[in-house]
Amino acid sequence: MKTHLDSNGLSLLKKGQKGLVHAVFSRLGLIVLLFALQLMVLFSMFRWFEEFLPHILGGTALFTAFMVLYLLNGRLDPTAKLTWLIVIMLLPVFGALLYWYTQSDIGHRALKERFRQLTEQTRQFIFLEYFIVDEGLMWGRILEILARKAAEGVDVRVMYDGTCEFSTLPHDYPKRLKQLGIACKMFAPVTPFVSTHYNYRDHRKILVIDGHTAFNGGVNLADEYINHIIKFGHWKDTAVMLKGEAVKSFTLMFLQMWGLGEKNPEFDRFCPENHRAAYVTGM
Repeated sequence: MKTHLDSNGLSLLKKGQKGLVHAVFSRLGLIVLLFALQLMVLFSMFRWFEEFLPHILGGTALFTAFMVLYLLNGRLDPTAKLTWLIVIMLLPVFGALLYWYTQSDIGHRALKERFRQLTEQTRQFIFLEYFIVDEGLMWGRILEILARKAAEGVDVRVMYDGTCEFSTLPHDYPKRLKQLGIACKMFAPVTPFVSTHYNYRDHRKILVIDGHTAFNGGVNLADEYINHIIKFGHWKDTAVMLKGEAVKSFTLMFLQMWGLGEKNPEFDRFCPENHRAAYVTGM
């Protein structure tokens, strides 16, 4: 793997490997196409049911009335109730099936159960968990340091949200980092399947160093957050540094998210049993 070292720091991508044209003719473009085809098939199925029911003794009217009563007596907040009522009254069968599909939470159920199990269980290292990572000056300088520390034997791990594949990083970016000695995972990587799993994103911005220092806030690892580039006007965000007992909570949160796909998470290695009570939920 070739790396590029310049004034922006370390880079794993060549210029021109990002942008709309590259995305259209890449793996991401194929995924988007397959995703669109699945939506078309699902919509066609729903439309078929919608045309079929009215011929069975006014089935659509009765079905709509039932769904309206069901929603009115449900536990959804008023805004969500109003939205679903409009959808179901305009598209009775399609809207009802879409409602039950999203409420069943099929795409996220297994992940949610795994997270619950890890929550119940719950040092030289650097852990990073961020929503957005993009190559440039900010990430390049940080990556240069991470690569150097990994070469020195420090356990360096990076985790970022899978939506980065849409706009910033290619699908094989974790493999590129692995060649630098940096372990990397994507949370909810993009797949060519329709699922409610895409409703759940990893918006955390966490950096933990050796279990004694942590950083948290609204800053992601991209140049617009340091105003090196102007993307949405002048950006002003906040991050805080923590030291002491509070850092253990951030270590545990990272390990729980990192260990979602593993049978034996490494809690004992980084957080002894008597320290796990410090865990605070947040996602």
